[in-house]
Amino acid sequence: MPVEEEYASSANRLKKVVEAPVQVAVIVPRPYVYTHLPDPHMAHATMMGGPIAGGIAGIIDARVRKVQAPHLARLNEMLDPATWAPLIVEQLTAKLPESPLADRAQIVAYPDAGLARGAVSAVDTPVLALFVHVRLDPGHTSLEIRGIARMANGKAALAPPAKDKFDYAQVLTYRIDSGLRGSVAERAAHWSSLSPEHARRIVTEGLHSLTDMLAYDLGQKPRKGRQPGRQVAVDASYAVVETTRGDRSWLRARNGQLFSVTTSSLD
Repeated sequence: MPVEEEYASSANRLKKVVEAPVQVAVIVPRPYVYTHLPDPHMAHATMMGGPIAGGIAGIIDARVRKVQAPHLARLNEMLDPATWAPLIVEQLTAKLPESPLADRAQIVAYPDAGLARGAVSAVDTPVLALFVHVRLDPGHTSLEIRGIARMANGKAALAPPAKDKFDYAQVLTYRIDSGLRGSVAERAAHWSSLSPEHARRIVTEGLHSLTDMLAYDLGQKPRKGRQPGRQVAVDASYAVVETTRGDRSWLRARNGQLFSVTTSSLD
């Protein structure tokens, strides 16, 4: 699991008016495609059943990961991640002028956070870091293009400080469901059996949507907690439809995160 995911938490609104030029660091680190089993399952098993139960959970995790490995390797090979960062830079260049960042964004792509940290300016310069990954959800029923955005002064945006150190934080998820409900192996095989063209098209559409969502969200005050309206299950929480774009609905989760799903999947 990418280290950035360890610090993916609830969203907060853009806390202040941004008047200085902003450095936007687009980072597409390895692994490009990944999955994980939720750690709370392991923790819960250990808490309820002691070391033996925890050990059993670990064995199950290892077996599932063994099933996942060839499918993840296949996806990593065929998705052509070298094209992602240039596409994101192009899209953000066009869309961020419509956001509260106006036309002051200086957008640069980096292959990892270390190179980005070495390149950003002094500590008083606002930096918006956007980490992009493709993720198979733990049940392998959906493929997700995820963007983890964090804004702070200087290198703080590229490090894991306390959440309240960020002037803006968000997790954006574009989700495509397979509709399959078979075994983990069957669900994982569905994604790795896609043609390279089809898989790349999904990711390209997801990256376009992520940049739309980021430009939109920078101008919003995320609603947190239970909101009026139909409650839609998303991950381990609930969300409401905040807006629709074409055949997709954007869901605002109770922790403020933003999800893009097909509207038909909500029926």
